Amino acid sequence: MFLYVQLCTFASLFQNISDNDKEKKENEMNFSQIVDEAALILQRKSDNVMTIKQVANYLGISVGAVRKRCQRNQLPYHRNANRLYFSRMEVDDVILERLIIGHT
Repeated sequence: MFLYVQLCTFASLFQNISDNDKEKKENEMNFSQIVDEAALILQRKSDNVMTIKQVANYLGISVGAVRKRCQRNQLPYHRNANRLYFSRMEVDDVILERLIIGHT
């Protein structure tokens, strides 16, 4: 969050420096891309590890359905001893990928 605030402050200062409207728009677009990339990096660093019950609640399905999807390699998981653990980021990526594939 601190990085985002700094980037926004930088953007407002940067806009005041530029006099040309075309140059302002280009700078705003470049800055917007930088902010988006920084937000994505910060989001990736805040990954949550979930248990099988948490994933079931998160997806709105039963624990048995989660196990079945793991057996079919439809959900990414990590095994430690006899327990399954899931990365929220990996689960989100799989869901988004399927939504994108389903709409194309």
